[in-house]
Amino acid sequence: ILQTQEVGYFGNFRDLRLTLDVRGYYEHVKGLIDTMSYNLPTSLPATGRAVQDYVNNSGLIAKGMEYQLRWSPWENTEFWLNQNLEGYEWDDASKTDRIAPTHATTVALFQKLPANLDLTVMFHSNGTMTWRGTSEQMGHNRRLDIRLAYPFRMSGMRAEASVVVQSANSDEPVFLPSENFVFERR
Repeated sequence: ILQTQEVGYFGNFRDLRLTLDVRGYYEHVKGLIDTMSYNLPTSLPATGRAVQDYVNNSGLIAKGMEYQLRWSPWENTEFWLNQNLEGYEWDDASKTDRIAPTHATTVALFQKLPANLDLTVMFHSNGTMTWRGTSEQMGHNRRLDIRLAYPFRMSGMRAEASVVVQSANSDEPVFLPSENFVFERR
């Protein structure tokens, strides 16, 4: 069950070539799916064998604000700033080992270049979080992506040739640090 309350604002400031979209929210998710470990009953052939089952468990409250600011200072240039600032609270106080990121930020530049080239530069940043408790904590994550594209038409259809570098700044862990799941520069 999800209960949500929110208030939003959208502003389009044409003279400034700027738009602002803001949302403040309070969301309460009840009965999140979790795992529960137990031993099989002694009446079954695999007596005492430990198993895991999926059950509806406690809930989570998320409170925060998110916004997107788009600004086009010149005809062929657009800047974006997206940010989510959030706080979490578990219904079950024993779940303090599970930490969600308190912020996520994206800053982007979209630039039309001479010779019909398109340049996109995006920087993403996420706060510290855990996957399976504090032993699987991931630190602050930052990623820079760069794309240079040439759109064209071929046989009446739109096409594009592009060069993309993802994670240009460094390799970044993305899931379960103990398993070394890393998004490598590519």
